[in-house]
Amino acid sequence: MCILILQGPQADPAQMAPIQLPECAGRALRTLACADVGGLIAGLQAAGGDAEVELVLLDSGDLSASERAQVHATALRAALDALPARYIELHTDAAH
Repeated sequence: MCILILQGPQADPAQMAPIQLPECAGRALRTLACADVGGLIAGLQAAGGDAEVELVLLDSGDLSASERAQVHATALRAALDALPARYIELHTDAAH
């Protein structure tokens, strides 16, 4: 079983430092950095087909206003709704 950290575009690459705590709990940790909302959606869809993924931590990152538009928001919501694993959405910017 593993925990997947799915990260959107980041303004500060230092935010993507590896985390080793899940290994202490007997879980593998995978990270997937995505350049845009399309990558986030593809990552969610891939995670949905991976039986080893038991939890997804979704950090949408620094998406532009156009990437947060309704069309992308609807597709992102559909990908989350189809995900069989549990997920937690992370927000590091209080403006979002």
